[in-house]
Amino acid sequence: MAESISLAFLVLLEQFQPFERAVFLLREVFEYEFAEIATMLGKSEVACRRSFSRSKLHLREHRPRFPASRETHRQLLDGYVQAVETGEMKTLISLLSEDVILWTDGGGKIKTAALHPINGRDAVARFSVGTRRFLAENYRKEIAEVNGQPAVIIRAGDQVFSVITIEVEAEHIRAIRVLANPEKLARI
Repeated sequence: MAESISLAFLVLLEQFQPFERAVFLLREVFEYEFAEIATMLGKSEVACRRSFSRSKLHLREHRPRFPASRETHRQLLDGYVQAVETGEMKTLISLLSEDVILWTDGGGKIKTAALHPINGRDAVARFSVGTRRFLAENYRKEIAEVNGQPAVIIRAGDQVFSVITIEVEAEHIRAIRVLANPEKLARI
């Protein structure tokens, strides 16, 4: 399990309450027994078992049933970026699942980053198209692999402006992550 922790998995873990996250990681990653976890966290063993069960259910509900092919993933990513660049709302909306969610990470330093996740096809499309006005005139984009999946890197001059990744399910974009935190982008 520890080797297979992906960015998407980490984002899902962030949605857990601290107690749930602690129980899940102690049990699933470090393989502690529930009695040990209960002692460490000062809770009952029953509460730890319930929390772990709820966490597993939450993860199952948010995990795609059938992974998209690499080609489909890349086509949807390209289509998303192109629709955002051209402002083609109808095309953009057709690429997004009904319950799509968009996360941005600006690290509190980027004004264009949303403070909370954006949910739903219409809201995500409007936010995405709205952010293009913040791109530098001389921006360029490149497709690269980030965390084992296709990503779009947006650059302005020699500086990375943002990295965009998506999750795909049933031929639609289910989640979009925009990393714009300058401290995290410095490594790219």
